[in-house]
Amino acid sequence: MSLLRNFPSRPNTSRILKLLQKQRAAALSGKLDDLGAQSKALELLLQDLEKYTEKPDQKPDSNFMSHLGQCSDLAKSNLALLAAGQNGVKAARLQLVAISSAQNQLSTYSGSGQKRDLISAPNRLEKRS
Repeated sequence: MSLLRNFPSRPNTSRILKLLQKQRAAALSGKLDDLGAQSKALELLLQDLEKYTEKPDQKPDSNFMSHLGQCSDLAKSNLALLAAGQNGVKAARLQLVAISSAQNQLSTYSGSGQKRDLISAPNRLEKRS
């Protein structure tokens, strides 16, 4: 029986594909909390896949290879989606920093070309006569 643990049966690529599809749906719908649990489950499935492919006597059939190709394509697509989401969050943070720093530093130029500060203290406008 212990030999069976060392040599796992062929991994279920359909489960890997379904899990990758769930990850994509979670990322697109903003359910980021779901990604953590899905990532752990995917990691376990991929470990089984790695053990299976390390066996020297394995000759995967065309159906297995086709599913594996679909998994690879979807994983790459998910990676690009998550990277774009990460870049979006970074850009939003930078925008918030710029907005909050600008609220206390608003300035303009007078008709004579002199720079004038409109806000010299938080929530206080310069009074003009």
